[in-house]
Amino acid sequence: DTFNKIAAEFEISTRRLLSYNDLHKRHLLQPGELLYLEKKAAKAQKGYKYHIVKQGETLWDIAQLYGIRLGKLLGKNNFPKHFQAETGTKVRVR
Repeated sequence: DTFNKIAAEFEISTRRLLSYNDLHKRHLLQPGELLYLEKKAAKAQKGYKYHIVKQGETLWDIAQLYGIRLGKLLGKNNFPKHFQAETGTKVRVR
């Protein structure tokens, strides 16, 4: 699938779909990749406070997992824009 196809199927703009998922139009979709069709929250649901980074996991992956905006995740943790968290890093999600 492509962003255009997915956006059309769910009757939203491609720009909005990319924005909801903190993605750039040049991003290549991967099979099984989680996409949000509406705006994500500023913080994770109750019951989740921290996440321990697993090997190969990115902050974008964590933001998608908890349904929160990447910018909010960076801000909660005082991480710079392109910060790469190491395996074992404790990341605040709420």
